[in-house]
Amino acid sequence: MYSLYKLNFPTDVQGNRLYDKVQLKVTIKKDGFLGDVTILAKSRYPALDKKAIEIVRSGSPYAKFDPQILSMGYDQVIITRYVAFTKEGAVAR
Repeated sequence: MYSLYKLNFPTDVQGNRLYDKVQLKVTIKKDGFLGDVTILAKSRYPALDKKAIEIVRSGSPYAKFDPQILSMGYDQVIITRYVAFTKEGAVAR
């Protein structure tokens, strides 16, 4: 588990921070750019779902694939992860 960001989380109408987790499926292409970002399991809050996608998109482009990986015929990687919004920050597991 690693910390992605210490964020100003979305809040409810009373100004309380929202905490929950979102499961994402992320496709990264061989050039490091994003393909699809899909929510597999929503949180209880649409604002957190949107923020999780923003976090993934903000990291793009990612590193290009190593030539050795390319030589094996891989042209994309698909990653499934939870992004958890906790009092300590947003973390991916």
